[in-house]
Amino acid sequence: MKEYYDVIIVGSGAAGLYCALNLPERKRILLITKQEADQSDSFLAQGGICMLRGEDDYQNYFEDTMRAGHYENNARAVDLMIRSSNSVIRDLVERKVDFTRDETGNLMFTREAAHSQPRILFHEDITGKQITQTLLNEVKTKENIEICEYMTMVDLIEKDNVCGGIIIMDTENNVYPVYAEHVVLACGGLGGLYQNSTNFPHISGDALGIALKHQIQLEHMDYIQIHPTTLYSQKPGRRFLVSESVRGEGALLLDKNGQRFTDELQPRDKVSQAIFAQMEKEGSDCVWEDMRPLGKDVILSHFPNIYQQCLEEGYDPCKEPVPVVPAQHYFMGGIKVDLGSRTSMKRLYACGEADQSDSFLAQGGICMLRGEDDYQNYFEDTMRAGHYENNARAVDLMIRSSNSVIRDLVERKVDFTRDETGNLMFTREAAHSQPRILFHEDITGKQITQTLLNEVKTKENIEICEYMTMVDLIEKDNVCGGIIIMDTENNVYPVYAEHVVLACGGLGGLYQNSTNFPHISGDALGIALKHQIQLEHMDYIQIHPTTLYSQKPGRRFLVSESVRGEGALLLDKNGQRFTDELQPRDKVSQAIFAQMEKEGSDCVWEDMRPLGKDVILSHFPNIYQQCLEEGYDPCKEPVPVVPAQHYFMGGIKVDLGSRTSMKRLYACGETSCNGVHGKNRLASNSLLESLVFARRAADDILFGTKTEFRCTQVDIRQYEDREQILSEYHVAVRNEIERVKNSHE
Repeated sequence: MKEYYDVIIVGSGAAGLYCALNLPERKRILLITKQEADQSDSFLAQGGICMLRGEDDYQNYFEDTMRAGHYENNARAVDLMIRSSNSVIRDLVERKVDFTRDETGNLMFTREAAHSQPRILFHEDITGKQITQTLLNEVKTKENIEICEYMTMVDLIEKDNVCGGIIIMDTENNVYPVYAEHVVLACGGLGGLYQNSTNFPHISGDALGIALKHQIQLEHMDYIQIHPTTLYSQKPGRRFLVSESVRGEGALLLDKNGQRFTDELQPRDKVSQAIFAQMEKEGSDCVWEDMRPLGKDVILSHFPNIYQQCLEEGYDPCKEPVPVVPAQHYFMGGIKVDLGSRTSMKRLYACGEADQSDSFLAQGGICMLRGEDDYQNYFEDTMRAGHYENNARAVDLMIRSSNSVIRDLVERKVDFTRDETGNLMFTREAAHSQPRILFHEDITGKQITQTLLNEVKTKENIEICEYMTMVDLIEKDNVCGGIIIMDTENNVYPVYAEHVVLACGGLGGLYQNSTNFPHISGDALGIALKHQIQLEHMDYIQIHPTTLYSQKPGRRFLVSESVRGEGALLLDKNGQRFTDELQPRDKVSQAIFAQMEKEGSDCVWEDMRPLGKDVILSHFPNIYQQCLEEGYDPCKEPVPVVPAQHYFMGGIKVDLGSRTSMKRLYACGETSCNGVHGKNRLASNSLLESLVFARRAADDILFGTKTEFRCTQVDIRQYEDREQILSEYHVAVRNEIERVKNSHE
């Protein structure tokens, strides 16, 4: 054990282990535990782990959680937990956690008390052990993580409310001060303070006592949950829990006469109160839980551990009820933290209980939340840029999901720029209040999209068909059953599918001057209009203020917002600044148009020289090269720039699960409108928004409710000339944009 670490984690349960695995491997981590590493309460969790089962389930899941908590929950924390659940489950599955599946290989779900529907994944009746052991096994393979068993934290090292490490003692009372940049308390609850508890006896609230000593804020210290059903025994020691899942699957609670006396699917506190009342009424030490309604097959396959423990106590749950009694189980209070798991002491945390798409052209970068301190600023920056016409819930979801998306991209080997110590570097763009944008030179979109495309090409289950154009949907009664596609020879192919995802980009191809590829021309919007699929904000079209001025025809080359974020200036024909370069895009574009009109010019000038040659060549090599090809050296002189169509904030209206108004049809990316951007997009939010809501679509496809499609015969004779069909769609889209514009006047 060393004297200094980057991070100390106190506790070896699921929270501590998962925190360690989500830190970079260059960080030196010390994980300490009072007993052996597998002696955490996480190992004892039987029932399962919840997850959101598609957007249709969100309101029910949220309400179930709030109702069980007597509406004293932190609603933002509940929302964050639910919205993050699919990402966490994906990660656990990738880490080889073996959740129970059905005969077709799909994840199986069970139901527990107070849940309105099955949404709980499980592994037999030892889910906690399965998850925690899997995480522990992985932690043991990491060279940067050191596990110290039989070590007890007895104090914090702190000064002026800033944590600098911990004091630990071994079983021989030897004392070790250990310093760290950050300390994470993941020590579990306080069951060891109770005579009857389902917890390990050494999980006894030590961290809470230390927090009291240092006047760290605590909250809800009296919120202690009693689990209604632990196996009654006259033996001393930890009480064995009979999981809520047993009642969720149909087990009954009986009095001494074999009669039901309560609703078994109420929240835990209500069931516990009913059991205590029944015990007092009949003067008994327990009540009885009857698992026989489940059937022997379910008991043996789903609850083998509970079955074996009952046998050891002399009861066969397949043949008779077993005695159960309430016992202390879980602590809902504790050290008060924010949504970033930060305590009131600084540096102290607590936790636990195809290459021709417009994505390739994105230069600037991809945003991410830089800690909880940045949340309000990032949220406000996005809302202000969008003129407060954004969907606030969608903005929150995007921001809260950003760290997970970036972790995933890094794991997929996206090569973001790093500093000399290996830390990710951040840049700033216009209308951002601080640097929060990751980048790869000035071709971030290409780096991300090429990495994803390379991986897609390795997948045997994914087939890529190039030079194919969607010309229609297959649908009946507002249920999508596939698409009609045409090749370059006008051959027509109906293709059926259980789900269709539209990720077709924007509509730049409809404009003479655009930064987009010309074939990205809003085809999906025309098809949506044909089928009366809801659209939104069709007139919200963003003009990028700085594209390289050229008299050559074709796509306009974008001079990234990052250039101005790093310090480039906008100059008039006399070399004078005429606007604030860090305003939102629409404001800067308006200022440039006004200046061009004022001086009768075709462009204004962007001066990159304040950045210095080193920054231009290292951060913006692609822009530098393009300027040279146009005859300008940005290291020596300003370059001409002009606004051009760049991004479409409107599109096919979707909810937070990326679902359109047509069943089984999803949309994500620039094709869709989820409301994140409002009337004007904040720089570098586009890549993030696309990835966040693409994952939301995938999650809903995997876990959401299914809709049956009644197969319909397609008359392919109506599809003769691809260009004629697309032309009609483009006319319809232009007309709709004009109609919406006129409706605002």
